[in-house]
Amino acid sequence: MPRVFLAPGHGVRPDGQFDPGAVSGSYQEHRLNTLVATALAGALRRCGFEVLLERGGGDHDPNFVGSVKAADAWDADYAVEVHHNAGGGTGVEVLVNDQTSHANRQLAEQAAAGMAAALGLPNRGVLARSREAFNRRVAAPSCMPECAFVDSPADQRAIDRPGYASLVAEAICQPICAFFTVPYRPPERPTEEMRMADLQTILDRLDTIQGKVETTFNQVNIKTGALANRLDQHAAALGEIEVAVAGLLGKLAAGLPVTLTPADREDVARLVATRLQLDGEATITGTLQIGPKAEPQG
Repeated sequence: MPRVFLAPGHGVRPDGQFDPGAVSGSYQEHRLNTLVATALAGALRRCGFEVLLERGGGDHDPNFVGSVKAADAWDADYAVEVHHNAGGGTGVEVLVNDQTSHANRQLAEQAAAGMAAALGLPNRGVLARSREAFNRRVAAPSCMPECAFVDSPADQRAIDRPGYASLVAEAICQPICAFFTVPYRPPERPTEEMRMADLQTILDRLDTIQGKVETTFNQVNIKTGALANRLDQHAAALGEIEVAVAGLLGKLAAGLPVTLTPADREDVARLVATRLQLDGEATITGTLQIGPKAEPQG
């Protein structure tokens, strides 16, 4: 049976540094690439292909060199490197080398159409160019599916759908089967690879939700702490005001006039005035003068 090499784009570089690929919020390209590649491996094996799934570690090189070497060393009959797009667009597309065969272009066209139909996203078609080193250097016919845009809200909704990785994988698997005239075998039930890929997607989303919840709680705690500090400050200020009010009321009770100058706190004046009005012990004359209540004239 034909041998198909699969690689998730990006990952751990030979120097040990991790390249996540495109990232938008919680949507990380390499993680999505791995989910789709894993599901595609299960679909191809179900149809009888030999599959080598590169795990994105060790000798993997996100600049395609490591993937090319691994595919050629394994003597692959076909090679796929899974990617996700970014940059403000939406939809799916498939990249091939501009020197590839007509049959491989047809495979790419069918894969793009299948992914678009399965996900309900625009079909951006096939890009044939020499820019991608993976397609240019690998000995076997190859393609690089760009499954969705990680920074598009519409594409993110498609990515969040249950079974996203499986839908994409089946859409790519069918034209590969046609390319090699191998009968396509639809899944009778979810394969272990598909279940694991879908479960991982759910777990990733739960981790994201948990992170957002924790962030929200932290923000609430910070705001609550700030509010508590302000309340303490207000309580202290009110204590000072009560002391001042008590002193002013004492003067009024002794029959002494009280003058509130513009330099006095407005909140003190307000509290004094309110207290006097409620108790009926004095009247306010003007906005700043408070004196003993005048005796009625006989």
